[in-house]
Amino acid sequence: AQYVVSSAKKYLTAAEPVSLAKGMNFIRYSLPKEDYPSGVYDVSLGIIDKDGSLRHTGNHTFFVVSRDELDSLAKQIAKIKEGKPYAEDAKFRNSFPALEIRLQWIQDFAQNAQAYADISGLKEWDEEMMLLFQKVEMGEPALFPAGTLGRLAHRSQIDGTLQPYSLFVPGDYTGKEPIPLYVALHGSGVDERQFAYSVTDRMAAAMGQGEIGPMIILAPKARDLSGWYLGNSGRDVLECIEHVKTLYRIDSKRIVLEGFSMGGYGAWRLSLLYPDMFKGAIIGSGAIKPPPPLAGENIIELMKPGIKVYYLVIHGDSDNAVPVTNARSAVEKLKQLGIEHRYIEVKGGAHGNYDRWTEILSWLRALLWSR
Repeated sequence: AQYVVSSAKKYLTAAEPVSLAKGMNFIRYSLPKEDYPSGVYDVSLGIIDKDGSLRHTGNHTFFVVSRDELDSLAKQIAKIKEGKPYAEDAKFRNSFPALEIRLQWIQDFAQNAQAYADISGLKEWDEEMMLLFQKVEMGEPALFPAGTLGRLAHRSQIDGTLQPYSLFVPGDYTGKEPIPLYVALHGSGVDERQFAYSVTDRMAAAMGQGEIGPMIILAPKARDLSGWYLGNSGRDVLECIEHVKTLYRIDSKRIVLEGFSMGGYGAWRLSLLYPDMFKGAIIGSGAIKPPPPLAGENIIELMKPGIKVYYLVIHGDSDNAVPVTNARSAVEKLKQLGIEHRYIEVKGGAHGNYDRWTEILSWLRALLWSR
């Protein structure tokens, strides 16, 4: 039997004789006790008969987490934070949570992961962490290249925890001029990543084709995945926006808030509580109050005369999760108060199984680049 253990940093191979009985055989191999650098390793095992023919082969992948390496990296990060760039450059300083949260994720995984846990996330965190660390070593902010969707983080002013969010910066961003910010709030029970991918995919294509101008897309991860952007979960959204402003040039007068389902309620709530922060809001299949036992504001009661937020409300008339009566009653109140809005009721539409990007892009063009 011969095995090969390989990674970008290490290569081992060895062979030893084995005796096999008829039927199923169980053979245990222990890898040599050496220092294994952190990273992904491939293990290949081959059974070769006495004539030199390969009779069986198996391949497996595993990930090594070196605690010494993590400790060393943490110390290097701490040392960089004692330097002049960190003290004097706000953008450099405020980019560090993106690096620190990956170190935290890897440490948490090493501490708590079960046997045979999926390591795909671990591989991604490690690669991104080393990329960001190389940047800060060179005195550059720990940010991903423009034109890519990446996960950053901010350190919460609420409790000091690291809170992640997804961010897309258009490829032609130069920082010479402030640009709009599009804030997307995800639905219940999932994090922000899939929602960020779907929104960014369509919006980036529209930017590339000239349907809309350049804008940065921010998708905060709700602190409580089913907390309906109440309490600290809502405050996190506002903190995310302020954090992004320290990293990129944002036009504070052109911030649009969008949300789907639970995120639709969050977009209603935050835009009505903080109307001076947002130019407009897109409400997709949004409820006007959270489900029991959550205690949150009724959106209708938050609506006041004089609110200058522009609303685009989209809802399917066959939505069984959030009945269309939610949208109809909210739109009726907008009419009564003279708050500018557009309402699209999708005939036969269920909970989000509709595509109204043509109308959304047209509305955004008029709101952000024509007014």
